[in-house]
Amino acid sequence: MKPEMSSRERLLTTINHQEPDHVPLCFRGVAPLEHLWRDGPSRTEALLAMGIDDQVSLRYPWIYHPDVKVRQWRDTESDPKYPLICKELDTPAGALRFRVRETDDWQPEDLPLKHDYNVPRAVEWLIKGPEDLPKLEYIFYDPRQADLSEWREQARATVNFARKHDALLTASLNPGYTNIPLETVGPQEMMIWYADDPGFIQELLAMTHRWIMQHVDLLAEFKPDVAYHSGCYENTAFWSPRTYDELFAPLVQKLSERLHADDIKLHYYMESSAQAIYRKFPDLGIDIWSSLDSMPPGDVSLAEAKREVGDKICLWGGLNVHHNIENGTPQQVREEVIAAIRDGAAGGGYVLSTSGSVYADTPTAAAGVQALIDTWRELNSYPISI
Repeated sequence: MKPEMSSRERLLTTINHQEPDHVPLCFRGVAPLEHLWRDGPSRTEALLAMGIDDQVSLRYPWIYHPDVKVRQWRDTESDPKYPLICKELDTPAGALRFRVRETDDWQPEDLPLKHDYNVPRAVEWLIKGPEDLPKLEYIFYDPRQADLSEWREQARATVNFARKHDALLTASLNPGYTNIPLETVGPQEMMIWYADDPGFIQELLAMTHRWIMQHVDLLAEFKPDVAYHSGCYENTAFWSPRTYDELFAPLVQKLSERLHADDIKLHYYMESSAQAIYRKFPDLGIDIWSSLDSMPPGDVSLAEAKREVGDKICLWGGLNVHHNIENGTPQQVREEVIAAIRDGAAGGGYVLSTSGSVYADTPTAAAGVQALIDTWRELNSYPISI
C-alpha cells in the first residue's frame, strides 16, 4: 500500500499521470452534502475530513473603469407578473443597458452581467452590435490599474488557507471566452452575428481574451497550481468544428502557453458535445479536461477518451448527474462508479467526479451521492484491480 498523500499531492500526482495513493474524488456542487458546511472554507475542511479532495478557488476581481456609473431599477409596468430587472452602465463612450425578467427563482439584488439564469429571461441584451465595443472597453477595465489592496489581502488569505490544508489552489478564469459574449450578446444573436459579421465576434472575443490575460498576470503572482477555464459554450452543440478551430482553439492555445510559462496547469471544462474536437486538446496545451459526461447523454465515453488522449490529458468526471445520481438507484450509481474507475483510473491521470453539479437535494439524490462515496471508498486503491 502506498503512503497516504495530502489532497494537493494526490491531485498533482494524478494530473501528472502518475498513480497516487488512491483515485481522487472531487465534487462540483453537491447539494445533498451542503448541510455539512456554511461557506467555501468550511466546505473544503468538511470534504477533506471525509477523505474527499477539494479545490480552493482564487477568484479575480471584475472592476469597471472609475468613470462608469451603474444604475439598476425594476420595471413593473411592462409586465406586472414578471417585472423587468433593468441595469444601465453609463460609460464615457455611451450607455449599455440590460434587461431580464424577474421570476420566482431569479430576483438578484445586483443583476450580474453574465449568469446562466439571465439567458432564458433576457429581454434586452447588453451588447447590441459593433457600435457597443468601445463602451465595453470601460467594462473590461484592466484590474491592474485599480487599487486592489483589499482584494490582495483576501487573495493572500485564500492562498494561506490552501497551503495550511495542503489543498489544490485553483485560479478561476470563469467567465471564459464564450461565457461573457454569449451571455451579453445572446446565444442565437452571437451565432447570427458570426455568420453576418464575423469581424465583430472576433473582436469581441479578442477583447475578452485580453481582459482574461490581464487577470492571469494578476493571479499568477499567487502561484496557483491550476487555472480553471470554462469552455462549456465552446463545444459543438453551439459551433461547428471548423468554427471552433477559427474562434477558440487559437485563444485556448495562447492561454495555455501563458499559464505554462508560470508552471500553472490549464483545467478546461467542456461537459459534452466534444466528440469532433477533443483530440485536438493535447496540442492546445490543455492539461485537464473536465467534466466528462457518461454516454448517453455525453458523446465521448471515458474509455474512448482514456484510449485517445488519456496519456496526455488528465480526465476528470465520468459520472452522470441527472439520470443516475439524482434520479437513479444506488445500484445504478454503484455500477457507473465501478465502470468509471475501471475505464479511467489505471496508470493515473483520472479524477472521479460528476459531470456537473448535483443540484437536487432529495432523498434519491442523497442516496445516489452516498452510493458514489461508498463505492469509491471500496474500489479506489491502486493498483486498480477491477
